[in-house]
Amino acid sequence: MNIALSEFLKEYCTELSESVGAGEIYKMTYTPDLRHFSFYARFEGYVQSEDIFAFENAAAAAIKVDSVRLYPRYDKSLFDMKDFTDILVLLKRDVSVVNGFLDDADIRCSDRKITIGLNHSGRDILERFRFPAKLRQLIVNMFGLDFEIELIGGGAITSEEFDTITAEVEASLPDYSDQFAPEKTAEEMRQEQLLAAVPTRSVDNDSLDMEFDGESAEILKGRPIREKPISIADAVNMLSERVVIVGDVFASESKELRSGKTVVTLSVTDYSGSLLVKMFVKNEDEDELKLLSGIKNGTALLVAGKIDYDQFAKDICIMANSVIKVKRAPKADTYPEKRVELHCHTNMSAMDAVTDPVTLINRAAEWGHQAMAITDHGNVQAFPDCMYNMPKNFKVIYGMEAYVVNDIERDMVVYGDDDRGLDEEIIVFDVETTGLSYRHDRLTEIGAVKLRNLQIIDSFNTKVNPGFHIPEKITELTGISDSDVA
Repeated sequence: MNIALSEFLKEYCTELSESVGAGEIYKMTYTPDLRHFSFYARFEGYVQSEDIFAFENAAAAAIKVDSVRLYPRYDKSLFDMKDFTDILVLLKRDVSVVNGFLDDADIRCSDRKITIGLNHSGRDILERFRFPAKLRQLIVNMFGLDFEIELIGGGAITSEEFDTITAEVEASLPDYSDQFAPEKTAEEMRQEQLLAAVPTRSVDNDSLDMEFDGESAEILKGRPIREKPISIADAVNMLSERVVIVGDVFASESKELRSGKTVVTLSVTDYSGSLLVKMFVKNEDEDELKLLSGIKNGTALLVAGKIDYDQFAKDICIMANSVIKVKRAPKADTYPEKRVELHCHTNMSAMDAVTDPVTLINRAAEWGHQAMAITDHGNVQAFPDCMYNMPKNFKVIYGMEAYVVNDIERDMVVYGDDDRGLDEEIIVFDVETTGLSYRHDRLTEIGAVKLRNLQIIDSFNTKVNPGFHIPEKITELTGISDSDVA
């Protein structure tokens, strides 16, 4: 493939910068789901990072995909140290820890070696995140030149200092999340104005898919949320975009920073996945800080914000700009004619169900059902719990999923080739052993019966000393111990 970017995307992007549009595509890749595209292009002149980012955003929006990445390739002669700072901007997309540590750095280039003299601490952090190797590889990919990257100066910092620096950088970043929201129509703006006039209503019931009580919603941070939430499993595939999720809090942490802010981090799950929700609050905003730091485990939240990989937390995180507390609306059976479940397993059915019988019958009664059949696998262990906890005006139908064999039809019981008839004398025997290995285990018991006309006419049973200790587990299974075979 050798075609100009402007020509290749002319039907989608009509306003490409001249520097980007002149690039010649030599390779293109994409993910199997066609949501992420990468363009590899050669350029005759250096393209600034801001033009590359502008192209990526415009192309992604035009062809309606999650992301577009442009990887520029230049002739070796175009490498110039005056562009080094701009090259670092491109590197920050993949190594965000670069922020701050390279400020005021003394950078020199000679004999295929780039020396970076740090004037701030943090060299150990840069090396931990493999900054030299990644910068070296980026220059190879862009210019085909292999430079040795050396970091000098800059002492080590403590983990506490690193946590604080990273959090303060995150807190200082501007919030661009509104740029990811779709433009509002005139009707949507009118509806938002109407909703804003009703202080108690902060979220549309429809956006909660009727799983939560929208009327009870309470804004903890930001503004009302009008978008429909998506699952966390889908959200984690939309990095760098604005998303709306709803889920339950299962862990929380608040940490005061030297910048005069407090970072509140929540762990949230919707049972399709889990992620972190992070918020920076000024310490003087006491009311908001009290609300957010007081969120308890089990609280259901509707969250809107930009989702991305957090280098500080080493996890995917939403930088929330709107957080709304909601109450779960209990599920209900709204069908007029109620059903009767005739085949329900409880946690007494091993490997088949996990809910205890009392919870099941109580839920059925709450939904207006009049009865339920408990039919566990081969046991009736749930019957006592059901009997002693029977809801009022409710009936439990006691049953069991039994395992049976047809012992009437002889051909269904006995199989194999033999000239003898079933009415002749037959020996049926069984053995117990110390285990299942034919090499190392031995017999501990032999039992047999003699049948004629399928009636027992004689029997035989004897214990056998295996010549070594019978394992405790075998004794537990067979009831045969060392003393029985002595």
